[in-house]
Amino acid sequence: MRYLVLSFTILCVLAGCGGPDLSGDYHIVDTAHSFGEGTEKSILHVFDDKSLEIQLGNLSTLKASWTQSGGDMTWDSSTVHIPGKYHIKDKTLIPVVDGKEVTGWHWQHD
Repeated sequence: MRYLVLSFTILCVLAGCGGPDLSGDYHIVDTAHSFGEGTEKSILHVFDDKSLEIQLGNLSTLKASWTQSGGDMTWDSSTVHIPGKYHIKDKTLIPVVDGKEVTGWHWQHD
């Protein structure tokens, strides 16, 4: 039985059972116009080292670290003024507040 569990664990690691690769650049899709003019210029950079940065033009507006657990991404920053938890659906990050998905905007992988 130990070998079966060990084999399954190794297969999970090799197959990427921890979830999808989230690294890359994302742009904001603001269908509800929640953030106002210029929002479309926001870029979320998600890095392999578990850090992230939101950039608006040449200005870096937020830096944080992130973790991934199953189908969720969580931002760890005391300065986050936008939701810090996201459901992962394909290459889309959907904000979650009080356990409910927020409609009207999301981050879309480029």
